[in-house]
Amino acid sequence: MKKLLGILVLGLLVSFNVEAASYLFKDNLYTDCDILTKKDPTTFQNISFVKEKKIKGWDKRKETSSGWKESLFKVFIFKATFEKSREINIRVNAEFETKDKAEEQAIKYGKMAGQLPNFLRKKLKTITIHKGNHLWAGGNKGDIEIYTEGYSPDWIECEEEVMIHEGGHVSLDWAFGGSVKSSKWKKAAKADNKFISKYAKEAPKREDVAETVLWWIAVRYKAHKISKSNYNKILEAIPNRLKYFDDQNYDMYPFLILNPNTLAIFCKVQGDCRDTMLEDYQQYLKGPPYKAWVTTRNIISKEFNANVWGWRTGGDSVMEAKVGANETCEKFKDSDDECVVVFRGNEFVDERIKKMFIDVNNGN
Repeated sequence: MKKLLGILVLGLLVSFNVEAASYLFKDNLYTDCDILTKKDPTTFQNISFVKEKKIKGWDKRKETSSGWKESLFKVFIFKATFEKSREINIRVNAEFETKDKAEEQAIKYGKMAGQLPNFLRKKLKTITIHKGNHLWAGGNKGDIEIYTEGYSPDWIECEEEVMIHEGGHVSLDWAFGGSVKSSKWKKAAKADNKFISKYAKEAPKREDVAETVLWWIAVRYKAHKISKSNYNKILEAIPNRLKYFDDQNYDMYPFLILNPNTLAIFCKVQGDCRDTMLEDYQQYLKGPPYKAWVTTRNIISKEFNANVWGWRTGGDSVMEAKVGANETCEKFKDSDDECVVVFRGNEFVDERIKKMFIDVNNGN
């Protein structure tokens, strides 16, 4: 009997290890909840009230034992505009009682949607906002369905990451008319032979794309926000899916489009460089010391379809460059723009970028 129990326990352990080895993260969206934060740039511009109307839409709170389906409910409808992107309608359930309270919700989630890179809003037509603590949903008729009270205690902190996930459903999933080609994606997934998360593994046809795109954004554009260990694990686990996304040349606005070997920080136009809390990004760079160039946020936004966010830098060579950069930023003190300092760790991905910058070392 003891031998039989031992074999049974061993078998369960082996089964558990095989299961865990087939995916990377058990709790995908909760693994890192600061890949995007409220401090990140948004393309959201403004909203305007359209009308109050009864619509037919999705509300998970109406779910029954036989499932859930569209129902009728009254909403406040707002038109939201975004820089360099399409307008969308934000529909706020009339249970928020007044137009002003509904407008607060529309602005909050409009700003959050504006933090998505443009390619994740390409097919987004509406956002529908309810009270309640259900899981969000995305994809049906180009809609993202939001419940404001959070699905779990951790949920609120991860709303920006959930928005990326739902944007993936709307604009990428082939089941909803998204841009990802199912045959090529399945080929990449088969070559990887591993899933990014348990959720993706359990529902690969429905969730693999939306679960994976968050981590592609993390390693390609927000590597300073995740641990070096997770960064390396992701590169090793799903290289073919990462390459699929790489090859699409997505419109990433308002994300920074400089290569991963480049650091950038803000300088206020008055001349004070602002550090952020992102001290670990330097581990991904090659070959310090760094050389610094200075330009303005508007120039980069205009020429390269990207805003610039701040990264904290460390090391004496960088600090010395910042002093010179502060002096150079003084030339923009009468401007409404922000001065941006870029520290080159290796090479710029495009020589056009280099030509735009003032070389701090040479005082040009």
